Amino acid sequence: MNTNDVEPDVRRLLELVSPKVGVIRSLTKVARGVEEPNPPVMYQAVLSHFDYRMAPQVERSAAGKGRTDSEAIRAALGEAVEHYCASHINKETTKLASREELPDAVAPPECVLYSDAQYARQKFPYHRWQPQDALTWTPMLELPTQREVFAPAQLVYLNFTAQREEDFLTAITSNGLAAGPNLEFAILNGLYESVERDGFLITWMNKLPAPGVDFSGANGLAQSIKAHYVQHGTEIRVFNVSTDIPIYVMMAVALDKTGEGPAVLVGLGCHLDPQVALTKSLLEVCQVHPGEVSRYREQPPAQRLRSYEDVRTLEDHSAFLTVPERIGECSFLLDNGRVQPIEELPNRSQGSAAADLQTCVDALMRAGCRVLYADLTTPDMADYGFRVVRTIVTGLQPIHFGYGEERLGGRRLFEVPHIMGHAAGVRGESDLNPCPHPLA
Repeated sequence: MNTNDVEPDVRRLLELVSPKVGVIRSLTKVARGVEEPNPPVMYQAVLSHFDYRMAPQVERSAAGKGRTDSEAIRAALGEAVEHYCASHINKETTKLASREELPDAVAPPECVLYSDAQYARQKFPYHRWQPQDALTWTPMLELPTQREVFAPAQLVYLNFTAQREEDFLTAITSNGLAAGPNLEFAILNGLYESVERDGFLITWMNKLPAPGVDFSGANGLAQSIKAHYVQHGTEIRVFNVSTDIPIYVMMAVALDKTGEGPAVLVGLGCHLDPQVALTKSLLEVCQVHPGEVSRYREQPPAQRLRSYEDVRTLEDHSAFLTVPERIGECSFLLDNGRVQPIEELPNRSQGSAAADLQTCVDALMRAGCRVLYADLTTPDMADYGFRVVRTIVTGLQPIHFGYGEERLGGRRLFEVPHIMGHAAGVRGESDLNPCPHPLA
């Protein structure tokens, strides 16, 4: 790589990359075929083994995309650093106690865990929390007051290993984890990710008829991505899967029309500006498309994923609907006939991370949520200008992977369809879409 071709701040970040002594072992520009649009540019970063953990490469890989090499490198290194920082547990600040001893702590069920019916299943793997349970807690700050509260450490750190049954509350995910050049930017993007997953899952699991988005008047990058894929036999459609929370969530869907590639792929984007949310969703499709095409051809999913119950891993989720015969699982979106021009969606962004963060916090609090963050930045990464946070927004529907892993202990999943006028009343578990979601 010619470091003269990237911006000065990125040149300094490249000091992190070394096969011998780097926090990041390698950084590679992703080769993409002619069927993929350019821009965006893609890079992959692979973390070194750290903290004496011999983690598999899939856990250490990070991808980044952008309009330029600098943007894509910055994104890939940022995601790698995000994973690195979130895997270092600050044991000096964790505390073993019951919530009865920490009355201001966030009770685990506030973070949406499981329903009575799920806990009653034979061999259900997760512990059902009780107020008297001694739990490992870690401090977070609540917005907007910056008051310190405690939250379950398992919901904050990526590599938290539950040594005690009481700490094994759920599967670990990266939900609400984000990195950025400053604290406000990182927190805002962590919140965007949480809102994004909430809107997507509520829509998918309830088969809500989210309107399509006509983006013929959108920015040039969005148009060029769509036109390029259409030229190569892939239709691009976008749906507004926002909920009662006034923050836009867009879901881009790539539909293969050639019969030779994955039938359905999705990408998500979230922002106060609908045009930015739209572009983010399209860029995510660009990021996942090459890998899914390769996997579709090398590991045909029709033979190994025959039923919903076969969906176990993150990769299984995106692969299941790539089988052409399963495109009907998306008919509630593809065939509902509702379309809204993107120009009719008001831009709620004020153009700065600090102002937009306040807007998002206000919106989430009006929805009855508590907004928390933990600054996980390690000192070595702070020297390079990174800030890494884990955000938690109570009540929002979190992502899950694996059939039967759905977190059904919250209220929004069942109440929002009624709030939005899509259901006559509050829904129940038997009303939910049994098809696993297609997000990887």
